[in-house]
Amino acid sequence: MRSEKYTSAEEAMKFIQSGMRVFIHGSAATPVHLIQAMQQRHAELKNVELVSITTLGELDFDNPLFEKSFFVNSLFVSANTRNVVNSDHGDYVPVFLSQIPQLFRTNILPLDVALIHVSPPDAHGYCTLGTSVDIALSAVQTAKHVEQCGRRGRGRRDRPRASRAGAGGATGAQRAHEPGAAETGDR
Repeated sequence: MRSEKYTSAEEAMKFIQSGMRVFIHGSAATPVHLIQAMQQRHAELKNVELVSITTLGELDFDNPLFEKSFFVNSLFVSANTRNVVNSDHGDYVPVFLSQIPQLFRTNILPLDVALIHVSPPDAHGYCTLGTSVDIALSAVQTAKHVEQCGRRGRGRRDRPRASRAGAGGATGAQRAHEPGAAETGDR
């Protein structure tokens, strides 16, 4: 069995560079800890596009400090993105939820990084994308790099596991645990 590696959210977010397109896992699975660590790097970053559906949490996307650092491309508007998508520093793209995976897979919205929240892997190496699989699975399958946030030892056995899908039979949940994908434990 492979040992798990954990790093700080701050260290994990060093992978994100100016000009990248970053997917943010949504709804109850919003990786707030990772997003806040990325936002702390605002002075180092320029033109990072953040793609998401409904995000939850105290994220302050419309903070004037972030204007040159982040552009919010919201596919569903939520309370913490409403102001920024109505400004010059964000936009709203009206799209059906079922069409979003196609945007990732056909490279209409190619993803450099996916920030996701997962459970720890079970004995077989499977983890769950939790309460918000929706478009997250296709984001994990297509992103060049995956950063994940999760609580060690607190996986929910009652949440469904991702089934085998995609090329090579690997699931997005499994891909997130391949060597080279950073795992971030929040504490």
